[in-house]
Amino acid sequence: MKKILSIDMSANTALKIIKGLAIDSANVFLIDHAKKSMKKRHITLSQIIQCLLKGAITEGPYRDIGSGNWRVRMEHYSSGQCIKVVAELMTNSNNEKIIVITTF
Repeated sequence: MKKILSIDMSANTALKIIKGLAIDSANVFLIDHAKKSMKKRHITLSQIIQCLLKGAITEGPYRDIGSGNWRVRMEHYSSGQCIKVVAELMTNSNNEKIIVITTF
């Protein structure tokens, strides 16, 4: 029987990873739900990137039940508006990326 080791990720570690990845917008992917939310709420990609780069984690990190990836909720004020983002850290054998699930 194999032993499974579960390692929790701290908010500080998640924030360092997110900020490091968000420096290059090619590492940030928006799912369709996030794109619809952006349009509905008049949120730009620049505001989302700024939230990932300069924002604070307000919830998480926690594991998504479906994917097993780490998720966080972040907030940052941009142009007088509080931008909130739910993002997932996805890692595969080749690279790491941030997937933006929704924004509000």
